[in-house]
Amino acid sequence: MTICKASTSQWENAGAADTTRSPNAVMRPVPVHAVEIDDGFWKPWLDANRTQGIFSFLNWLDEDDQVSPFREFAHFARTGDASRIDDGLDRMRRAYEGKNNQRLRHTWRATVMEVVEACAYILQSGEHTGIRVLMDELVTGIVAAHASNEFLLSYYGENFEHSYQLGTPGHLFQAAVAHHRVTGETDFLNIAVTVADSIAGKFKGRAFAEHPGIEMALVELYRATGEKRILELATHFVGLIMEQPPVIGPDTGEGHWRHFNRHVVRQTYLCCGTADLLAEISDPALLEHLLAIWEDMNAGKIHITGQLATDYW
Repeated sequence: MTICKASTSQWENAGAADTTRSPNAVMRPVPVHAVEIDDGFWKPWLDANRTQGIFSFLNWLDEDDQVSPFREFAHFARTGDASRIDDGLDRMRRAYEGKNNQRLRHTWRATVMEVVEACAYILQSGEHTGIRVLMDELVTGIVAAHASNEFLLSYYGENFEHSYQLGTPGHLFQAAVAHHRVTGETDFLNIAVTVADSIAGKFKGRAFAEHPGIEMALVELYRATGEKRILELATHFVGLIMEQPPVIGPDTGEGHWRHFNRHVVRQTYLCCGTADLLAEISDPALLEHLLAIWEDMNAGKIHITGQLATDYW
């Protein structure tokens, strides 16, 4: 059953993708809290995720020290115990180098950001004490960690080489936006803007983010902050799509485009980021190119195989 509720303020009434003020968007968002699911197929799954899934997932992640570093930073923020910074940094290095309990090297470092984003969406649907405490702890740790230059160098790398081709900061942006939209707080959002500014300084001479995904996040960060320079950075990275032949499928192009078209994650992330950008800016050539790619997807791929990729990596 769907129940529409009264609006109270802008930040807490934004949808998952907030096109409220997007000049070229046809559809407008529905706030997450404006919809309640109280029966049917999804309700048991939502309840299980809220009461068990998130916490079970964290227990598994903590076996490999993926989340525990941020718990250490949160402890430092609460108590001022500087030794917890060293403990957090040590746990983070162990996870990255594969010296954790399971001896698995975790180069993908965005998991904690995805957990925070999930918590924020749960709380946008309704209060839950356990999820609120968890989200507050992790966000406290993330904010405290970003005040440490040693953390920044270890977590992102001097030139963001530890950030899984900018996938990690992309998920940080999405988590910060979701957190802001459930709390109205801006500390985490300001961290996201600072990281975006640092990326802009590092990537002025580079045309793309290697693994798309950050483009969508940058557009949503712009929507939450109104900072034009964030939209300019998204425009910079989206520009790569103009070099792509308007097809989805086997290897096309040369250089960094080799194999790119056949990877469904990279391909569709970039297309989605382009569509998000076009909701904010007018660029007829970019729109025409994206529509050509969509035509190849829709008329040349999905109805035949049900999928877009010709490879999984």
